[in-house]
Amino acid sequence: MRHPKRLRPQVESLETLVLLSNAAAIAPNPSAHPQATVTPSVQQVKLLDGSFNGTYQVQINIGSLSASYQISGKGSLHFDNKQKVAFNVTGKAKLSNTAVTKSQALGDVTFTNTQGTHKGSITVRLTASLTGQGGITSPHPFTYKVLSGTGAFKNVVGTGKGVLKITPNGSLFPGVPSLTGRFTLTLKAS
Repeated sequence: MRHPKRLRPQVESLETLVLLSNAAAIAPNPSAHPQATVTPSVQQVKLLDGSFNGTYQVQINIGSLSASYQISGKGSLHFDNKQKVAFNVTGKAKLSNTAVTKSQALGDVTFTNTQGTHKGSITVRLTASLTGQGGITSPHPFTYKVLSGTGAFKNVVGTGKGVLKITPNGSLFPGVPSLTGRFTLTLKAS
């Protein structure tokens, strides 16, 4: 003979439901107690100095009597937080022989690091004094200003002076340098 099963309420299940249903009633209301927000201070990192070398290629615009030096190389930058970081450098320096002012923006140079924990880039504007007819001599002094940074370098700031040295790979014909060569770029904070 079969015995009928007794149905018993499961107390544990009911208690869990009761606790969960009361949880909202006893939970604190976040809008009733506003939280103080703390904004972390942004610590700027100052660019101290750097040194780069690599190759360049000249692109000449006959119509405007100007030349653009496309540079590509490697080097390192030092910062005031005692870090020394290796970078690749790319940029375009525009040199004009018809300038009417005593100074001219050479161009923006970007230092990029894609290795290790310090990934990001820094863009720097180079401005040079022009000589004689408006041409750039080599080596040539310039001033620089950090325009922006990304990634690990988003808080980098700095201004200073530097020197750009251009060494052509020979000459096209007497008195006219080759359109390719090597460059050295140094930066020093002021």
